Amino acid sequence: MEEKDNNTNELEELMLEEIDINEDPDESDDSQNFADKNSTATRKRRKFPIWARILTAIFLIVVTVIIGWNILINVGKANLYAKGKDAVPQLPKELMDSDTDVSDVGWEEGWVRYNGKIYRYNKDILTFLVLGIDKDERVSDNSNGLDGGQADGNFLVVLNPDDESLRVICINRDCMTDIDTYDYFGNYDTTTKAQLELAHAYGATKEQNMQNSVKAVSNLFYGIPIHGCVAINMSGITSLNDAIGGVEVESLSTFSTDGFDYHEGETAFLRGEAAYHYIHYRDEDEFNSNDDRMARQRQYLNAFVAQAKAAIKKNPSLIANLYTKLTPYMTTDISIDEASYIGSIALGYSFSDDAISSIEGETVQGTYYEEFYPDEEALYKLIIEAFYEEVR
Repeated sequence: MEEKDNNTNELEELMLEEIDINEDPDESDDSQNFADKNSTATRKRRKFPIWARILTAIFLIVVTVIIGWNILINVGKANLYAKGKDAVPQLPKELMDSDTDVSDVGWEEGWVRYNGKIYRYNKDILTFLVLGIDKDERVSDNSNGLDGGQADGNFLVVLNPDDESLRVICINRDCMTDIDTYDYFGNYDTTTKAQLELAHAYGATKEQNMQNSVKAVSNLFYGIPIHGCVAINMSGITSLNDAIGGVEVESLSTFSTDGFDYHEGETAFLRGEAAYHYIHYRDEDEFNSNDDRMARQRQYLNAFVAQAKAAIKKNPSLIANLYTKLTPYMTTDISIDEASYIGSIALGYSFSDDAISSIEGETVQGTYYEEFYPDEEALYKLIIEAFYEEVR
């Protein structure tokens, strides 16, 4: 019996030894190590400071904004250039130099000759038409086909990325050119030669009013592509002017209107309606008074561009802000992405008094109203200088 008990004890000991042998000696250690590592990582995460997490979030937001901004302006650039794709002006052949030698360069469609040299249209250029509409209220739908309002201000803004220059061509509102006319119900009537300002008056919708002016100006410049247009009711000038902090000028003339007084030679800081009246007023009883107004508009435009560039450099978001402020007073085919691209490149472009020019010509008294007739040779030269590049 005692021998049996001894055998049983030996068997139990062997079984216990086998269990110890089969058991992984590192298993409990691994579990403990994993728990220790987990605890250490948790402590490290807890030690990651809140300010670092905030900075990381800010960094990610900034990166996202920059990427979004770049996408926005690149889309705007592509859309703008698509508008003028394959369009080439058709300058009158009778104004070209017929004796310019072209044997060493050949000849391509659309090339022109001037003053012994050969030129081609510069397709890198972007051209925009800015219209100041003689209306004091916000933009609204037309009541009839004759209700669009007249374009008192007509400006071609030319951006040349090749030499990073910006220039403005002022066009006399009384310039006689071909315009499309519409009847009371907004139906096309005929094309007739009349003052440029009237083109905007015709059309069934405000968009048609604007495009009618675009067509008239493009035709005046022999088919120059216009990549975008903005027609601003004159009352919107106040918001635009004040959004950049106002504009300072030295008054070019002495006049009083609607309680505002301006004295030639005196400095005027234009805020609110003072800016509107300075560029809008003209003495309707004086012949060719529009020339005096255009001089003030050119002066104001030069000062405005300089002030706007400085303000936008300090606050790039001002571009979108200006767009928003103008929306109730304007009609445009320039989208926010296109406006962002324009603003982004124009900031670095050169601009000076010399960059503002006007079409030369003569104002005469017509049957009822004043009529301005461009000097064709001077216009031809202006177009070459502004929109063409030399081939040879």
